[in-house]
Amino acid sequence: MLGVELDRGLYTANAQANERRILEIVGGAQEPIRALVLGLEQQEVMTITVLDALAELDRELATQEVTLHLAGLPAAAVAVAERTPWFTSLRSAGRVHGSVRDGMDAAAAAPTDASDGAVHPGEVDEAR
Repeated sequence: MLGVELDRGLYTANAQANERRILEIVGGAQEPIRALVLGLEQQEVMTITVLDALAELDRELATQEVTLHLAGLPAAAVAVAERTPWFTSLRSAGRVHGSVRDGMDAAAAAPTDASDGAVHPGEVDEAR
């Protein structure tokens, strides 16, 4: 499990660079990472571009069998994010938390079997 707290919020110009860097960190880890808790306490403004980047990060991590958890989002950012099916599915799955510590605790308690048959949001399960 890995917790990452961003020093500043994501925005159009830095979202993809942050996504790439997080994927590099996960890919370069010596031990397999099964959950990544992303602290977004600084994310005062949430845009569709940022939500798209987070959803893409979620999909990319899922291909590596890593579950993304979001933590510490301010209320204003949550209010915007809740308008998207991707975020509401994360919340329903128990992957949105008040703090990175809460997210780490939840991720540690979650089952690690990736073969639960769930279709990851935004992906098509060809067997179904």
